[in-house]
Amino acid sequence: MTYNYARFKNSYYDFTAFDGPGRGEQMPDLVLSDLDGNTVRLSDLWDRRIVIETGSTTCPMYAKGVGSMAAMAERYPDTRFVVIYVREAHPGGRIGPHETLERKLELAAGLGSAHDEGRMTLVDDVDGTVHRALGSLPDMVYVLAPGGTVIFRADWNDLDTLEQVLEGDVSTDELVREHFPPAKPSPRTAITTLLSGGIAALFDFIVSLPELMASHRKADEAFEDRTDTEM
Repeated sequence: MTYNYARFKNSYYDFTAFDGPGRGEQMPDLVLSDLDGNTVRLSDLWDRRIVIETGSTTCPMYAKGVGSMAAMAERYPDTRFVVIYVREAHPGGRIGPHETLERKLELAAGLGSAHDEGRMTLVDDVDGTVHRALGSLPDMVYVLAPGGTVIFRADWNDLDTLEQVLEGDVSTDELVREHFPPAKPSPRTAITTLLSGGIAALFDFIVSLPELMASHRKADEAFEDRTDTEM
C-alpha cells in the first residue's frame, strides 16, 4: 500500500496492532519540520513533559478533540502540547494525498482556520517516517517525561484517561493500557471534517463504515485477549 493513499479503505489499517515505543521505553529522537519548514528534533522539546497527538485536516477523530485539548493545555501550562501532522486520514478531491512537503506544510498551517488548532504543530515528512515510527494510526497520543521516556500512550486519544495521567491520578494498570475504543465525533464534526477532503472522502467513509466498525470490534477483542493473557 502507498503510504499516502488517494482514497480511504478500511483495509489500509490494522487496528489490532500498535507499534512504536511502549511505556517505559525511550522515544527516538525523531526529526520533524515546523510550519516554516525548519528542522525540529523531538529532543529539542523534551526539556519538560510533552503530550503528542497525531492528526490531519481530514481526520474526524482528531478534530473532535481539538477544543478539549486546548482547554487541557491551559490547565497544564508546564506541559508542552504538540500536534504532529501526518497523512490525510480521509483524502478526496479537495484535499488529496500529500505529494510534496510544501503542500503538507500548507495544510498543517491551516489547522488553525480548519479546526481552531492553537497547539504547536510539527509536520512529518511526506513518506511518514515519524508516523510509522509511532504506530501509523490516525489519532494516537503519547505522553513523554522530560528526557523522552514514554509515560503513557494510547492508540486513540482518550481525553478522560489523558487528563488523569497528567493529573497523576491514574492506576498502574491504566498507565499500562494502550488500547482505547475510539470515541465517536458528533455527526456535524464528522461530516464537516470529511467534506474538507471532498465528497469522495465522505462517500468512502460511509461505504467503509460497516467494515470499519467490525475492525474496531476485532481490535477491542484482540487487546482484551492480550490483557487477559498478560494477567
